[in-house]
Amino acid sequence: MALFDFMKFRSTDKRPLPELCLSVDLEVDPKTTRIFGLAAVRFNGDAVVGASKGTTEHRLDQLEKALSKAPHVIGHNILRHDIEHLLAAARRP
Repeated sequence: MALFDFMKFRSTDKRPLPELCLSVDLEVDPKTTRIFGLAAVRFNGDAVVGASKGTTEHRLDQLEKALSKAPHVIGHNILRHDIEHLLAAARRP
């Protein structure tokens, strides 16, 4: 699954770790489990992907591309919350 190719990525890049990270956050409706907002930001503050209020389908594709180039994915809730919703969204038609 291309969305999670970042898990196999091994970097030989010698830049400081924060410069190799992509910080990801999702907003999910707890009643419907629908992703209604997402953001991915680099260490320097450059927004890679941002979406809110129903514009997430196209942005999920952009996020997938950004994740494939990121040696390290971080986020305050990536392991306990966001990853399960990304997996479910990856199965979308």
